[in-house]
Parts: sequence; structure tokens; C-alpha cells
Amino acid sequence: MLSHFSFNLFFLQFKERDELAKIFKSWTSSSSSQHPAPVSMSKAWDYRVRQHLGSRYDSREGCFDWDLHMKLHKKGCGVINKRQYERWRGQGLAFEMREGIYQIPNPTLLSSRVFSRAGDSVAYRGYWGDIVSSPYLSFGIETDDMSMMKTQNGKHIKTAQDISFANVQGLFQTLSRRRRNLSTSKPEKETEKSSMQIDLKSLMIKDLMHLNGVSLTFLPLESVHKLPDKQKYSHFFNFIYFSVSCLHQLGPMLGQIAAPDAVLVMELAKYILDLNKEQEAGFAKKAASLALQAGFEARHDGSSNDVHAIFVEQKK
Repeated sequence: MLSHFSFNLFFLQFKERDELAKIFKSWTSSSSSQHPAPVSMSKAWDYRVRQHLGSRYDSREGCFDWDLHMKLHKKGCGVINKRQYERWRGQGLAFEMREGIYQIPNPTLLSSRVFSRAGDSVAYRGYWGDIVSSPYLSFGIETDDMSMMKTQNGKHIKTAQDISFANVQGLFQTLSRRRRNLSTSKPEKETEKSSMQIDLKSLMIKDLMHLNGVSLTFLPLESVHKLPDKQKYSHFFNFIYFSVSCLHQLGPMLGQIAAPDAVLVMELAKYILDLNKEQEAGFAKKAASLALQAGFEARHDGSSNDVHAIFVEQKK
């Protein structure tokens, strides 16, 4: 399917569409206990940990503890629980929402990566994502419900797992209601009661995926530098976001596709734990320099922070 109410794959290359189809098929063939995933997640995870730590592998628990207390906690992520973080670092299991044995891997986290072996390119299927910073950073360290950030005797009562669950649940509730979810401002008991009244099982998947007035168009992987060549994208984008891994894509051509008064947001390297403070600062300076070359300047309204740098078009 090349198009959908909200998703458009028409502009992807045929090879990329085939790769997507292959990925989706691999999910359906490896997501049940009758058809276990061909990749041993425990071995794949341990291989990544060994490669990352090297000679420090035998003292890995101490490395995990150092990264948590001396890096993440000092960066303002004190709500990340020690036991949960160390289990994720050691086994890849970040969220335990029920009692039970977690033995079926999540196939949506598996992907192929091409390596050079004996002069040939060989694709290996496994987990190639983050094994250091943790998935708690996405939804687990910030919340509008300040009751979840309370501490007792210097320790957080709730964990990043609890906050992640509440935030993701709130997003799904917002999606199902088609309006802003205001339940986070209600007392905890009232919030739980209102959540129970929502029968998510009665909602059809197509109801959740059909977003009125919203569409998402997927473009080829290396399309950023080719967008200025297409007239339809000339001064088209009002909001442009670059993740920390896409800094190299930022260039002068950005000014050709940015709409008047466009906003550029750059994710900074705060949570790349293997970088020191000097390297973090160097990354931020590099981002600012590239943004300047593209015709953007820092927005001086206090909206930028050490996680994201926000830029606006230079006034001519």
C-alpha cells in the first residue's frame, strides 16, 4: 500500500518499499511463541555489551552504576531507577508491566545491518539500537503531573517506568479522543477512574490511525540534499527537526526549503553518555555554526536548553 489516510509512501524508492515490506513480514513470522524469532536476543544483546565495554565487561555492573549515578543522574535524570536501569543495560529488558517471564523478543526492534566480511558485504539481523542511554529518556523523565516526581528520604517514589507508562497512556487517550488530554491535571484517583471508563478494545485500529487534517509523507533516506531541486519544496517547511545523528545533513541548502519564519530545532548531545563535556560543547558549537551557514540564528527567548537548540531564520 503506497498511500493511507495519514501515511504516504509514494515517494520512497522501490528498494526502500521492498525493505519495509520485508521488515513487516519478519514481524508477523517471529512474534509468537509458536514461531520464535530466529535471532537470539539475549546473545545479540550480550554481544553488543561486550563490544561496547571491551576489557571492562567483567566489571560491567560497576560501569552501569557509574553511567547511571555519575552521568544520567547528574544530567537531571534522577527518576531513573537503579535496578531497572541495570537490568536494561545487562539484559535489554526496560519495562516490566506485569509479573511473568519475558521470553518472547519484540521483533519490531530487530533490523539488519551490513558489515564487510572477507571483502563481501554481509547483512546481519539483530538489535543495533541504544544500549547505554536507555529508553527512559523518551517518555520517562518529564511529566506534567508533579505528583509523580515526589521524593521521600531523597529518593523518587515513582520510577521512569511509571512515568513512561503514564505519558504513553496519555498519548493514546489523546489520540482516541481527538482532543487534548487534560487528565494529568486531575487528582490521581480521578485520573485512574476516567482511564477505566475508556474501552480501548472497542476502538478500531483504523480509527486511531485516521488523523483528521494530519498526513505523514515518507521520503527517501538521502533526500534532504535533493529537496531544493524540487519546486514543490521551495520554502515549504515551517518546522524542521534534526536528531543528534543527523547533524551531518544540516547544510546551506536548508535555507532553500525553509518557509519564511521557519523554526529549526537541533537535538544536542547531552544524553550521548560516551562524550565528555568538551565534546558535548563542541557538538553544540558545530550545530550552531552549521545553522548559521544555512541562514539561521539562535532564538533568544529562553526556549533553547541543553537538550535542544532552537534557531530561527536570520532577518534580512
